[in-house]
Amino acid sequence: MKLKSLLALVAPVAVLFTSCLKTHNSEDVVNDNGSIISKIQDVGANGGPLKFLSLDLIPSTETVDLITLQVFAPRDNKPSGNVHITLVLDPNAVTAAGYTNLPANAYSNLKLEYDVPAGGSVAVPITLIKTNLNLANTYGIGFKINSVSQGVISENDKAIVVGIGLKNRWDGIYMMSGTFVDYSNAAFTYYGDQQYELISTGPTSVKVFNDDLGTYGYLFLNNGGPTYYGNFGLNVNFDANTNAITSVTNYYGQPSSNGRSATLDPSGINNWNPATKTIKIKFWMDQPSVITPHRSAFNETWTYLGPR
Repeated sequence: MKLKSLLALVAPVAVLFTSCLKTHNSEDVVNDNGSIISKIQDVGANGGPLKFLSLDLIPSTETVDLITLQVFAPRDNKPSGNVHITLVLDPNAVTAAGYTNLPANAYSNLKLEYDVPAGGSVAVPITLIKTNLNLANTYGIGFKINSVSQGVISENDKAIVVGIGLKNRWDGIYMMSGTFVDYSNAAFTYYGDQQYELISTGPTSVKVFNDDLGTYGYLFLNNGGPTYYGNFGLNVNFDANTNAITSVTNYYGQPSSNGRSATLDPSGINNWNPATKTIKIKFWMDQPSVITPHRSAFNETWTYLGPR
């Protein structure tokens, strides 16, 4: 009796399960007409929800494309006409990304609604007013797709933050070569040619970023092994009219927490050649607690490789 009762209970469940399979079989998948999908194309193209634009300081007003909206219908289900996409700005995402929100007086001609054809794409432009931006800041503007007139919004490609950085004429990637002397430690010797980035910090200034170290510092050899000065990185200031280097300072403060400062050596050439985009620079790293007046002397040539 118990076995018969058990079979009686199991049988309806089996029938129910079988009927469910029949209503969702492989033939239904083949016959699925698919979805109409809207997305921000740049999310996938940049490997994530961040995109960055490095722009020259000149011209002072410039129109650029920030993102591209895309609609695709991979199967038979096609939209009737264009898909109307509405965007919203996302200032919180900009802050979370570590950027400064683009101020309202620094841009114009930004639209947040677009009609996109199926299988097509539409660019979202903006006109930037660079005179109202501070080169020391990295700005950003965030977008989210808020609504679409047909179909669905791609969950993975619906939001993005576009970072915007301005570059002055000295900005770029350079190969650095030259000589180096540490007056307090003869075991410190020049590492050899290294690749650096000069990153704009103002209309006439750059900070030196070491690509090999991934930090604002200088790489050396100490008894044959690589090392570097902590809390020492270079800021360089130029004369806009002559391209002469007017001063240098320590990126970590002047002096930094360990007393390190940067000083321009006036016996050097100390300028940027606009024809070759080559910088000649001679400077000291001062650390009075170690040696007076200068701890280290640098005499370098920075050869331009290309834009950052």
